[in-house]
Amino acid sequence: MATKRKVPEAKAASIDLVMAAVEALTEKDIYRLERFARGRIWIIKGAADGRDALDLLGEAYQQTLEGRRTWNTDRTFVQYLENTMQSISGNWAGVYKTEMKDGRDRIVSDKDSRTDLIETTASVDPVAVAEEEARYEERLRAIRTLF
Repeated sequence: MATKRKVPEAKAASIDLVMAAVEALTEKDIYRLERFARGRIWIIKGAADGRDALDLLGEAYQQTLEGRRTWNTDRTFVQYLENTMQSISGNWAGVYKTEMKDGRDRIVSDKDSRTDLIETTASVDPVAVAEEEARYEERLRAIRTLF
């Protein structure tokens, strides 16, 4: 995983701003994002591992909603999604290359290999996790409907 670049708080988009940006996407924006995603899938070829352009775009959006990626409002939302898709697809390609080199049967998990050995001790509330996942799934369905 690449080094996380911290977006200054004043320039970081809120979830509400992200949702508003999604609703404001034009047909031209959607076409541009879909074309970009298809191009990234074509570039990484087998490393897409069965995922398609919609999966890539959905992953970029989901990571944004989960707070794993932050939109720096210095860029347009479309630029942000393109950069995010490029990063995600590059990560998929890196993981795939490692798997092909080391053998898929030796992969312990789908986590970054540098963090596979880290054990967490934090307790997780399964009800809260399920509710949060349901909210994200609902938002993801909404964006997929747009695209």
